[in-house]
This record gives sequence, C-alpha cells and structure tokens, in this order.
Amino acid sequence: MRMNFLPTAIAILALCTGCGRDDDSLSHAQGRFQRLDFRTPVQENASSIEKVVTLKPDGDGPDWILESTGKTSQREVEGQMSVLLEGRGERRTVRIPLRPEERDFNLIVAELAIAPAGVVESVEVGVFRDGKNIHAPRILDIEGGAQPLGYSVSLPRLGAVGRQPDELRITFRGSSKIGIVSRVTLGRQSIEAGLTLDPDHSSDWPMIEIGGVHRRAVHVIPARPATTTVNLADGDGIEFFVGIDPTFARKDESLQFRSTVHSGGAPKTKSTIVRRDEWKRIHWSSDELTPGDVSVEVSIETSGAAAQGVGVIGEAWAGHRTAGHAPLALLITSDTHRADHLSVTNDRSLVRTPHLDRLAQEGTLFVNCFAQTNVTNPSHVSLMTGLHPRDTGIVNNRRRLARHANTVAESFAQHGYRTFASTSAFHLLDNHSGLGQGFDRMEGPLRNQRDGEIAIEELIDWIDDAEGT
Repeated sequence: MRMNFLPTAIAILALCTGCGRDDDSLSHAQGRFQRLDFRTPVQENASSIEKVVTLKPDGDGPDWILESTGKTSQREVEGQMSVLLEGRGERRTVRIPLRPEERDFNLIVAELAIAPAGVVESVEVGVFRDGKNIHAPRILDIEGGAQPLGYSVSLPRLGAVGRQPDELRITFRGSSKIGIVSRVTLGRQSIEAGLTLDPDHSSDWPMIEIGGVHRRAVHVIPARPATTTVNLADGDGIEFFVGIDPTFARKDESLQFRSTVHSGGAPKTKSTIVRRDEWKRIHWSSDELTPGDVSVEVSIETSGAAAQGVGVIGEAWAGHRTAGHAPLALLITSDTHRADHLSVTNDRSLVRTPHLDRLAQEGTLFVNCFAQTNVTNPSHVSLMTGLHPRDTGIVNNRRRLARHANTVAESFAQHGYRTFASTSAFHLLDNHSGLGQGFDRMEGPLRNQRDGEIAIEELIDWIDDAEGT
C-alpha cells in the first residue's frame, strides 16, 4: 500500500549576501548587502475626501428597494429616517439605485445597526451594474446596538473596473433579528490616499502580489519619481523589481518604468515596459556604477488616459554576494504530518520516508518535540514568533498575524540576509496569514494547494539567482 503526503508548507529560505564575515555569529552577517528605501513625495491633500452625495430612504432620489422574507418598514431611528428589515437568519437586502451624477465614487460610509444588542453580524456591501457585481464585496462586522454607526468601505479598485455602478446593495444575512440602514454617504478620495509612498523603512513596505509572486514593495506614481540614495563599495551593484499594482490596474494596462542613476559622471538611464501581472527585474552591475554615494530615481509613464498609473518597486537592494561567508539557513515544514508516519521513528509505518530518514541519521533527530497546535497557520505563527497561540490569539487559518509582532524572518533580514519563502498552501501567504513579515519575496498558490515539489523547485531557482548576484 502506497500513501502520498502533500507537504503544504515549504518555507523559509534566508540567504545571506554579506561579506567580511569572520566567524559564525549571526551578528556579523551584515556584509555588503543593504535594502534600499525608495520614497515618493506625498501631496498635502492626498487623504482629503470629496463628498459626492448623501442618500436617504426619504430623499429626493429613486426609492430604496427592500428585499426580505420578513417584515420591512421605514421609520425614525435615533432621529434619522431609516429602513428596517426583519427576519433572523434570512437574507435581507437594501438596494439603493444610483443616478448618473452619483456614480463617480470610491468610498462609502454607511450608517448601519442591528438588533438585538450583543449580537455580532457580518454585513455585506457591494456595488452593481446591470444586476452584476463589479467589485469584490466588502464585509463589515457589526455589533448590535440601538444607534446606527458610520462604517467606512473603501473601493480602491472601482476606478480600474472601467464601469460605474448603478446600484448599491447592503445585505444582512446573520443571526440578528433586525437590520437597520439610516443613510449612505458616497465620497471620492485620491488613489494616492491608499498607497505606500513615503515609509520610514523598507521593512514597512506591504507585500504585493503580482503574477503569483509576493514582493515587499513601495508605490510609485506618475509625475512624482521615487528616489533613494546609497553608499556603494567597490564591486557593489543595485537591483530591484518593478510592476503594476493589480489592485488598481485596468485590463491590458502597461507602464513604462525609467530608472536613472547618478553615479560619478553623467546620469545613466534604463527603460522597460511592464505589463499587468508581471514583475520586471532592473539590475545595475558594478561595472555601471562608481563607488561612493549613488542616487537612484524611478519614474513611470502611463500607456493612456484611462490607465490608473500605480506602479510598485519591490525587493530593492544594493551590494554583492561573496561566496563562502555566511551560511544558508533553510527551514522546511511538512504540515499535517504525524511523527509516527516517519519510517525513521516507526519501522511499522505504512509510509516510507527515505530522505527524511537520511536527514535524521546525518543530523539531529528530536523525538520529544511537540507543535503548539494541530492547526496550520497558528502552528506556523508560533514557529516564526516563539509565542504560544494563547498569546498571539491566532487559533485558525483565517486570522492574520499583527504587524507589530517580531518574526524569525525579520531577525534574519535585520542581520543582512535576503529572505525568501515558498509555500504549498494558499492560506500561508501573507494576505491570509501575515507571515510575510521579514521576507523580501514570497510565493505560493493563490488558491487551494499544490504539490510540495513545485514549491521546492521555485526555491531552488531563487537560490541559484541570488548566488549569482
């Protein structure tokens, strides 16, 4: 009988590109590798909100449409005319038609409430055109109470859809007895308000997924180049990746990235066209650069008036790798894999694990070692932070690790290591788990699972590429 086990998490790769290392201590691994902190000037009014319209159930616009298997009514709640939909556990929807002059928005503030008090319910807010959802719906967690409260819903991708909504829908479908909607305000905010343009350090950059690969990246927009300055030693190069943020990209959008370095003599420039769903590598070799202070400027040009023009710069670094100085640190986890299913620990096991047996025989085997939990994400969070699930509060595969937590990957990154992660389970990716903290690059399936061999092959390619830098 043959049994196959799917390793659902292959992570971490931490590869040091430092040099000048005299011993084996991690603290001496800084070397010639340094991350670049690109920054873009931010406009003072970038976060300002322009009000489009406030919609009320008794307003002068089209009548609101109420859908519920239970009773519906309209009356004042806390001094505001509101609609009430009854029917515990049933789908209850408020449909709000939008006139043409009300459709240019990307921010919704809905005043909502549920009853009775103490109940918590998830309420769905969506935008539609011709009866079809044109933007991923937003889910709001609302706690029961008598007074409607304002809940903000940002729809940054709405401008990239290319079609304006003609209807707004608010749906209650949980355990509350009554769903209440008082009024809805539509607003318009600059795309820039939701971007990372001027962080203090590259460690604060978000993980952005393009073409299945997540990279720690910072935004860049037209007319305002992103810049950084770095001091280079002899033999140092500069490398970074550029792409289009898929949250804002229109279909078939492309951007032209222009990279200019000021190093010694006249400025040097490289240009590349980047399409949606791809990363492009920009590399400046040591032969093209002069040691000393070097400034780098990255600007973009859009492909047309309809383009959103939101680019990203990811995994940016300067320096070079000197072979033989810092060791490769590799952590491999085999998720949902019981110890008694290793042939090295149980010679009666129906599963043969020759490679793990050899690793145990040539290395150190711990036979009295326990995971903190049998759930994937909480267990990996404990492994990466050294904290118990009762301290992290993460007990399922849906809750993300808080940004202020400290991870092993962050420690490696702070000591001069390039850090990569490849996984075979989609819910271990940063947007689900928060475990991208400290990694320069992360890759895995965007849904479901994949064979562990694919994750390993991806990681080997990254190692080979980094060894050659």
